[in-house]
Amino acid sequence: MCYGDANHGILVSNAYSKINSNGGDVNILGLGGGSGNANANHGVYLNFGGEIAAAGNGKIVVSGTGGSTKGNDNYGVYVNSVNSKISSSNGDVKVMGQGVGKETSANNFGVQVMSGGEIIARGEGNLEVIGTGGAAFGNFNFGISVFLANSRITSSNGNVKVIGQGGGIGSSGFNYGVYAEFRGEISAGGSGMVDVYGTGGFSAGIGNTGIYVSYPNSKITSRWKCQSNSPRRRE
Repeated sequence: MCYGDANHGILVSNAYSKINSNGGDVNILGLGGGSGNANANHGVYLNFGGEIAAAGNGKIVVSGTGGSTKGNDNYGVYVNSVNSKISSSNGDVKVMGQGVGKETSANNFGVQVMSGGEIIARGEGNLEVIGTGGAAFGNFNFGISVFLANSRITSSNGNVKVIGQGGGIGSSGFNYGVYAEFRGEISAGGSGMVDVYGTGGFSAGIGNTGIYVSYPNSKITSRWKCQSNSPRRRE
């Protein structure tokens, strides 16, 4: 039984730490631990330039589940800081995160991309990110969060799909499905399309918004545009 903080399932920390392939697929499964009031028990945690990558046409699947404790900040998948990234060269990328926590626990995000972290499918790869906030009585159990400048969920040319479900139970509030703030970005490059689905938490508290985008330069966008005679236009 672990009563201290930071009981991560998989930790990839600093620029010299990588999980990668030379063209094959990469499959990652991380389960956060901890017990009692332990905080910050992430399923999969990339920090200080840590990277999960696949070269060539290799695909990436990352699945993380946060720790089931009364403490806060039990993220499913957490990509934090500049040069921390989950990235393919030409293959598809799928990231799935389940925030957990229990009882009065708060801030249990499914997927958190923060402080310059990136999830990116390069080349012709498509990207899918699915996140569910923790079912706890505390507030701020987001499905997916993209927070602070240069934090991105994006592609070079493929399609991007983001699906976020806010958590929370009882009177818990502010459980956003998909959250982008302070220049966080969800985007697709080239001819890629962007689909974002956000559902606010089902708890009785206030502020359970499906999709929340706030502050200048926070955005959900694609670069592709139809011709002027087309009935549909995406920006």
